[in-house]
Amino acid sequence: MNKEKDKEDNYKKNIKRYLYIVLVEVFAVGFALILLGEYKGASDNSKYGKENGMEVLAASIKQKEQESMKTKKDSLGISKDTISNDVEETEQTTPDATESTGGANVVADSNGEEDKLAEMKVTKKEQQQLKEVNEIIKNMTLEEKLCQMFIVSPEELTNYNNVTVAGTKTKNAIDKYHVAGVIYFSGNIKSESQLIKLLTNTQQYATVNNGIPMFLGIDEEGGEVTRIGNNPNFKATKFDNLSTVASKEEAYKIGNTIGQYLSKYGFNLDFAPDSDVLTNKKNTVVKNRSFGSSPKKVVEYAGAYTQGLNDAGLYATYKHFPGHGATEGDSHKGFAYTNKTYEQLEKADLVPFIDGIKNGIDLIMVGHISVPKVIGDNTPSSLSKVMVTDILRKKLGYDGVIITDAMNMGAISKNYTIEQSTTAAVKAGCDLILMPADFRKSYNSLLKSVKNGEISEARIEDSVRRVLLLKKKRLDW
Repeated sequence: MNKEKDKEDNYKKNIKRYLYIVLVEVFAVGFALILLGEYKGASDNSKYGKENGMEVLAASIKQKEQESMKTKKDSLGISKDTISNDVEETEQTTPDATESTGGANVVADSNGEEDKLAEMKVTKKEQQQLKEVNEIIKNMTLEEKLCQMFIVSPEELTNYNNVTVAGTKTKNAIDKYHVAGVIYFSGNIKSESQLIKLLTNTQQYATVNNGIPMFLGIDEEGGEVTRIGNNPNFKATKFDNLSTVASKEEAYKIGNTIGQYLSKYGFNLDFAPDSDVLTNKKNTVVKNRSFGSSPKKVVEYAGAYTQGLNDAGLYATYKHFPGHGATEGDSHKGFAYTNKTYEQLEKADLVPFIDGIKNGIDLIMVGHISVPKVIGDNTPSSLSKVMVTDILRKKLGYDGVIITDAMNMGAISKNYTIEQSTTAAVKAGCDLILMPADFRKSYNSLLKSVKNGEISEARIEDSVRRVLLLKKKRLDW
């Protein structure tokens, strides 16, 4: 009897011991999964992630849909408390991969992944492009990645004045600094044959160097900001200021005509259309360049103009976020600012950009515009994480390429060193630095910031990924 009782007691003890071990193991596995999930969220927090691009892409799209619903409920409202907390957090946190935005903290289950991606309207072509881009990035040096974050003038690229030909100096410069692109101005443009040869040679040097083509860009808006249309040596159609446009059809025709002749000469990127709503009657900077003071009109005309450019094979750029039409002052010379609140911007100035985001605009240019009632101080929007990351990237849901306005403009060059402005723009969330006053100094300062840990390489890869995916969209490579 006692033996049977002892046997029963031992059996119960073994059962308890077994259950205890199982519980401990379950707890350990659960804790490990939580840590893994947090690590995944931190390391793969860009739109497409670093290693597991497909999974993170699916999760990111799902997260974007959820954020979009929340955004609608919140009416895109941003309280001062939220902004100040974000700024304080940024200053106290060591920069790492979490600097970038649009990240996915939930990784999609690999089972049925293709169905999920199909549901989310991610095409097989986009999936393939993502794989290709991730592979390219994996094989790039840090220096090569950093170069893909700059669009510069041919003079800054070559260290040679008045560049009108692309010869040995251009080739050698591209071999050393394979930048994302080059922007051209009237001084670089003399005749049709000269321009075609200039752009053809430049693109050939780039593709031979490492296979990645360049953005070859220009400010060709029509009207007063026109490098080719106003040149008597060209047979290009000349248009009046965009402020005179009277219909969507006319806007499309202007965009498409400009796109066709730009494409013929070898350009693939136009820094147009001006998408500013002219809400300040005293504004002279974009007075003739804006489609007008009606948000609805600007939405329609900018959209039609963009479609015209795209149909001709050109990338288009909405500028100048968050809206130069509301400002006083000229950012070419010094600070341009507006005292509008976010709610006021949302009712007019932001409307075209929100529409452009919805319709997949290629690039958005952030202006050097101070908005103290939104940002909290006089920091130009192009250098503000609140404006670029918190508002444009997160609140408005833009996952495309963000480019600064020209960094050699007075609003930047008179108030910041090249090192300060370059680092600030990247920390703010910009993907492309346009025309720094000294390209090599700007590049070296960014290289230093990454090497000393101030900016993570993962943050750099986020931008390079967006840039290369955009190049995959229309360029043949």
